[in-house]
Amino acid sequence: MIKVAWEIGGPINFDPALRGGALLLQEANLLILGTSAFRPLGEQLFGQIGDLYGMDTLLVRLDACECSFDLRFHGKGEWLSNYRQTLLGGQVWFVPAHEDQSPTVRADSQGLFLNPPMLPDSFYRLGDPKSAERQPTGRDVA
Repeated sequence: MIKVAWEIGGPINFDPALRGGALLLQEANLLILGTSAFRPLGEQLFGQIGDLYGMDTLLVRLDACECSFDLRFHGKGEWLSNYRQTLLGGQVWFVPAHEDQSPTVRADSQGLFLNPPMLPDSFYRLGDPKSAERQPTGRDVA
């Protein structure tokens, strides 16, 4: 939890009321919570805690093998579930664990920002041999 908070940036506050189970990034209006409960357990409770604080919520789900994230924007009832963290262009991004059309979320010291889905092709680097094999979409190839 501390690692992801540090990567997002901004001052980190520990809330003693939650006995070390929560980090506050007040400048980002973000509450970071952690659990080892399986998805979707805890979504209602953690959503209520986020609403109580009036903040967006980042739920870190930890198990023995991996770490995944669920995100909830304050005032919205839905969770974006089963996301992975990645660094792209020096910025923290949360992307769906499965290739689908779910939105992506960029995080920085100013908050969480909802973005359109990233297509798998957007992860190719310039100069990558595979990128030469791709065909442009929506255009005629001569």
